[in-house]
Amino acid sequence: MGDTSSTLTLQVAPKDGDDVFELIADSAEDGNTPCAVDWGEDEWVTAYNQKMKQRSAWSVVQMSDGYTSTVEKFTPLTVLQDGIRRVRLYCAKAYTSTIEITVEEGGSWKNIGRQSARLIETITFSGEREKSLQYSYDSPEATVTSQTNFVDIQGNPVDAPVYDATTATFTAADEVYGAMVIEYSPEYNLIEVTYGNGSTVATESHFRDMQAAWLTGDLESADIPPVHLIALSSRHATQASFERNIWPSGAPSYQLATTSYQSNADSGGADEGGEQGGEEGGEEGGEEEGAPFEIEDDVGTATYTEIPNTRQYSAPYRITDPDNADAYVEVEDILSLSLKDASTGSTLKLRFLNGS
Repeated sequence: MGDTSSTLTLQVAPKDGDDVFELIADSAEDGNTPCAVDWGEDEWVTAYNQKMKQRSAWSVVQMSDGYTSTVEKFTPLTVLQDGIRRVRLYCAKAYTSTIEITVEEGGSWKNIGRQSARLIETITFSGEREKSLQYSYDSPEATVTSQTNFVDIQGNPVDAPVYDATTATFTAADEVYGAMVIEYSPEYNLIEVTYGNGSTVATESHFRDMQAAWLTGDLESADIPPVHLIALSSRHATQASFERNIWPSGAPSYQLATTSYQSNADSGGADEGGEQGGEEGGEEGGEEEGAPFEIEDDVGTATYTEIPNTRQYSAPYRITDPDNADAYVEVEDILSLSLKDASTGSTLKLRFLNGS
């Protein structure tokens, strides 16, 4: 009896869940931080001193313009610390080791690891027999939290579709109509991406426009390029992007108020008021001795410089991204500092009306 040899070829189609490869970049994740740019604190103080050479008595100095001429070394949008954004990559666990991420501007990335998060999904049957979950890989457990009555094509009541975790599919005995709400917790890869100020993806003129917008205090008025991502695995490809978050979003705008005090006795105001008497004298000369008043005349030019170790700071507080409550930075405001005129020895205490 001769030997019998045969070859059997099996073609196995991948499960539908294996086709899932989705990058979600707009989720709020712990660890997201903006790209921090230099706002030139020391240089701004230099700018104050330059401005103060031309001001004395009552004055208000708006520092949002002209400081580039006094602070030549300061470059707007200089990155102090790269931004961090954590994104979700939904795919089967089997493809985790083959994931590659490309950040358009050359930023880095790393896979934090597999995570899971609770999702609520709705499924509507409109004459179908089967419906699968959106993230149907790795046999997720699912719970139906609520559902409508189900009917067949003729409108007769029928049993609701039954869930099979191995295929992540709800199956009915026949074509049915109805809907259900499902809760489940699919796994995903948490990817951490770093990004910069956009200078490597914007054209030279575009980035200059961004710098100019930042100097006016409103970077958001410029067209800020998003951060673009491309994700690959051994058999998938997808892409996503997210808004570039830069802090601070504009150069600080300061108001400095300085004041000069002079007694009425020194100026002769009290004597004049006393001699005039009556209603007019009461208005002009009846103030308490030593009461301050504004000097409106030109009182000359004085040069004041900051006295070291006189800055007063506010308590630390958080500035939170309005689009992501988990992204924040902790800052302190400069409340005041003292200046001294080297020639006369007189001092001024500057209070920042809108903080720093």
